[in-house]
Amino acid sequence: MARVHLTREATRQFDALPRELQEPVLNALTDLEIDPEVAGKQLLGRLKGLWSARVGSFRIIYSIEGSSRSQKVIVRAIKHRAQAYQQRRSR
Repeated sequence: MARVHLTREATRQFDALPRELQEPVLNALTDLEIDPEVAGKQLLGRLKGLWSARVGSFRIIYSIEGSSRSQKVIVRAIKHRAQAYQQRRSR
């Protein structure tokens, strides 16, 4: 079971979500705790090393650190899909 940590940016983005989206995002974060590799997909190209989990039209962008016994999931962003990948590419 992984530990999930949200960055300050991701916490602010979660708080700004409409209430009806917060519960599905919390459910997705619980799935990340159980198995972050099954709950999302690896990103490619410039985003290599990051993962993405779908929640409707929103994406949870995260990284996985540590071994399979002590994994840590760091949620970097929770954004609409049109913005999630675009902004990450420019960094």
